[in-house]
Amino acid sequence: MLTVRPSQMQNMAEASPGTKMVVPCAADATWIEVQLLDKQNNPMVGEKYQIRLPDSSLMEGTLDENGKVRFDRIVAGQATITFPNFNAGEWSAQAPDATRSSDSSANAGASDSSSAASA
Repeated sequence: MLTVRPSQMQNMAEASPGTKMVVPCAADATWIEVQLLDKQNNPMVGEKYQIRLPDSSLMEGTLDENGKVRFDRIVAGQATITFPNFNAGEWSAQAPDATRSSDSSANAGASDSSSAASA
């Protein structure tokens, strides 16, 4: 059961789009980090993104100097990312290799805490 106080309802009504209204308890919080790389594994700095987080909030912005964006303390679940300046077929998602092997070709350019997409 979820109880919402009148002051919380007012805050939700006045919130701008993309504002996180549901914040998970610390024990349930997770994170997402995305990195967009070109075909030569260079970061796509300043590229526009849209991420629909598991709580249905839509976050928009531009990638940082490493071609990354990260959101901490989010509700666990599935997120959807799009890059408005690219068609869906122009990039692909690659999950990071958490158990890095000596094979340097595996997920080239992705760090253990990021999901890389090749433009």
